[in-house]
Amino acid sequence: MMKLFKCSIFALCISLALSSCFSGESNSSNGKGTVIKGFNKAKLQKPKKNTAESDGDEDGGNLDQEAIFEEFISTFKTCTDANDFTDLEPIVDDMMSNVDNLCVENKANLVAGLFFCSQSRYDNELFENEIPEDQLTQEQKNYLERTWQLEINMIEVNDKAKNEDGYNESLAQIEEAIGVDQGFFAGQIEEICASVGQNGGGCDGGDGNDDSYNDGGSSSIVECTDNSFASQVISNGQIKCQTPFIIDFNATWCGPCQQLRPILEKIQGQYGSKIQIFSVDVDQCPNASEEFGVESLPTIMFFNPSVSGDAVDVQEGLLSESQIKSIISSKMKVK
Repeated sequence: MMKLFKCSIFALCISLALSSCFSGESNSSNGKGTVIKGFNKAKLQKPKKNTAESDGDEDGGNLDQEAIFEEFISTFKTCTDANDFTDLEPIVDDMMSNVDNLCVENKANLVAGLFFCSQSRYDNELFENEIPEDQLTQEQKNYLERTWQLEINMIEVNDKAKNEDGYNESLAQIEEAIGVDQGFFAGQIEEICASVGQNGGGCDGGDGNDDSYNDGGSSSIVECTDNSFASQVISNGQIKCQTPFIIDFNATWCGPCQQLRPILEKIQGQYGSKIQIFSVDVDQCPNASEEFGVESLPTIMFFNPSVSGDAVDVQEGLLSESQIKSIISSKMKVK
């Protein structure tokens, strides 16, 4: 049976690393003190343009950027004073729904809001103890999923906006307004990415080199049930799939699992029919995960029936695109 998942370990590490952001106390182990030293709205500049034109989005093309800005700043200040960012979450959710139409000032605000909303959620008993997966309630799983989704959103918005004119300057203004060092958000995003095994500067997992493969298309990952897994993949140790394949054991509430998904989708598109990736949600497929004794999420198993009757490699935790490609080439013998 599954026992302790790496998702819990990851969360605990991030919680300890960033706890000083919200505790208001010094951390003698890393020299960090209180991160938010107050909030000086005067340090921020309102949006230069009151509307952001979208590309063909008639419903969201014209946004009142100043109104969005003021609502965010007002709520952010209240949450900062209370050291509780719960009330900011619906604000950032609304902003995420129109993220492509936000001006750079509001995109910077959104990244800051997502950061503090996600990290403040780590002040929870879920992250103080390594809770076995089979003891998590559905409510706790939903809490984990929501926490990591906020982080994923933050990373995605930052990756999209970091090359836009004025974005970095707006983020620097927020850092000055809350009394943190310049580059604070970039450093924290890099730290979060590094904690789950990704490269700095973004969590897209790519190595910037697509080798000789095509650009990739839509995902052809197969979602498994216990029945389909037994009939199409493996049953009682007998391999059913004769194509080189990868099994991704995951869960919707596991943040690193959700970050791994787009990497696997890209790889599936690049390799096409050369390999097949199967996705196994451990909550939906308890028999499949139990058969392999999966104890950490994500767990990725690599198979090539023409090379071996067993897995040629097994990895636990989040892998980058280049790491997975290396295993496919060296262990699965797929070029």
